[in-house]
Amino acid sequence: GEWSGYVPVVYIGGVAGFAFQANINNDLTLTGEITYAPAVGMHPNWTGYVFHGGYGLYLIYDVRSDLTINAGIRSLGWMPGLFIGFSF
Repeated sequence: GEWSGYVPVVYIGGVAGFAFQANINNDLTLTGEITYAPAVGMHPNWTGYVFHGGYGLYLIYDVRSDLTINAGIRSLGWMPGLFIGFSF
């Protein structure tokens, strides 16, 4: 039959990667990462393999002992995007 609206898609997989961190000073850290995240998935009409993962380059700023700000570039696949995040 025809599918309309949302189609359920399920993937299962894992992530492997490398990251580096360089301390600029006591409060600022430069972080880079590259990840590979293979997965297998099921769609109503097929079973397939998909690649996720990508790369990132961002700064981590320690505002206080219990608050950090993360900002920079991260990708979904090869497409980069800007992000900002908070950890507390």
